[in-house]
Amino acid sequence: MGAPNSSCVFPEPRRRRFTSARDNGAAIARAIVTLGQSLGLAVIAEGVETVEQRDFLARHDCNMYQGYLFSRPVPADQLVSLVAA
Repeated sequence: MGAPNSSCVFPEPRRRRFTSARDNGAAIARAIVTLGQSLGLAVIAEGVETVEQRDFLARHDCNMYQGYLFSRPVPADQLVSLVAA
């Protein structure tokens, strides 16, 4: 999560469904991004699994993500070669 007071990470239970306007998760995701930005925090969306989720977040000014869309977990000894690629 970074140094204290430097980042805001999406909570685990809201990761999967937040791209539909009919879903309360969309309102919660927008609120988390807005809150983090208004506090001057870097907002990192954790658990991004689909392009749809990433695009939704990008439209709402969240521009840092992590999750299976980008990479499955890898052993530490493989991380350097993955990042270098």
